[in-house]
Amino acid sequence: EPLKFLGINIVGLKRKGFSENDIYSIKNIYRNIFGSGKNISDSLKELNEIKLNDKEQNIINFINNSKQGIIKN
Repeated sequence: EPLKFLGINIVGLKRKGFSENDIYSIKNIYRNIFGSGKNISDSLKELNEIKLNDKEQNIINFINNSKQGIIKN
């Protein structure tokens, strides 16, 4: 069975010192990418058009720079 995105690791993020605002922001980015029903490319284009904080931009950069792609939902 193919990999599926189920959610972010909130416990791990808290252990690493991420604030509640950071976690909320990260959840929104992933919800936008995987929960919108759009393909990943379209979601990334939309996200690139809005102002993102550093953590959000790091996620987008990571996905954009991925050589093997990422999982789909």
